Amino acid sequence: MTGVSGEGLGDRFVLTMFTNDPALAQKAEAAGIARIGPDLERIGKAARQQNLDTWQSTHVEADLARVAPVLKRSELFVRINSPHPGQGDEIDRVIALGAKTIMLPFFDTGDDVRAFIDRVAGRARTVLLVETARSATDIDDIVAIAGVDEIHVGLNDLRLSLGISGFEVMASPLLVRISEAVRQVGLPFGFGRIGRPDDDSLPVAPDLVYAQYPRLKADRAFVSRYFMLPDPDRVDLSASIARFRTRMNEWAARDEDVLEAARIALLDAAIRVKAKG
Repeated sequence: MTGVSGEGLGDRFVLTMFTNDPALAQKAEAAGIARIGPDLERIGKAARQQNLDTWQSTHVEADLARVAPVLKRSELFVRINSPHPGQGDEIDRVIALGAKTIMLPFFDTGDDVRAFIDRVAGRARTVLLVETARSATDIDDIVAIAGVDEIHVGLNDLRLSLGISGFEVMASPLLVRISEAVRQVGLPFGFGRIGRPDDDSLPVAPDLVYAQYPRLKADRAFVSRYFMLPDPDRVDLSASIARFRTRMNEWAARDEDVLEAARIALLDAAIRVKAKG
């Protein structure tokens, strides 16, 4: 069977970029990135990821007001903190500042989700970031909760819960099960981040990661922080995003056996990286 995620997957693929820089936000919108805004998640994240080479955001709520005026077509996006006593007030504030899509990270239970949905109360699009072993295990119950608009799998924290690498999670049966549960109820599904097509400095080739999206029937991802490195001024964001979309269209037209071979290649690459320490 060809085109497992449908023709034109790359053209309609939904990309999200975290930034609090209005100039970069303008470039991102011009490049066709659909959702742009700050990452406010702080509570507990540094402690969880202290031994990982992951980005810790310094964005603040006021950054929503800095980015919002430059966006004409893209949605103002924000990731808030994981469930905590002041979450309701945090949600009210980011909505007042113009947030159109709100992501809830590092939740565990259906009660966490219902509290989030109830407070948003239809005022913004809701995205759940599945990144704990419990939320992944309970995915069938999670996706059945009314008011959830979208599911995204966060690989960094989920891999810590499982004791394996993020690329191994991507190639695992668990992600297949999550994808099937999400799609069964008709919700959009995404996971992880994408790197720049020509970036050969990454431990695993971006192209192998691209292949996992049609395999898992996902149509959305974050733009990696590495996308603009090593020199943001020299990266042609629009051209790089266009190349990504072209390559995603090509992968989506491949047979399932080719996509499975790419999964095995990704897993092999992940194991080699892990062995190097």
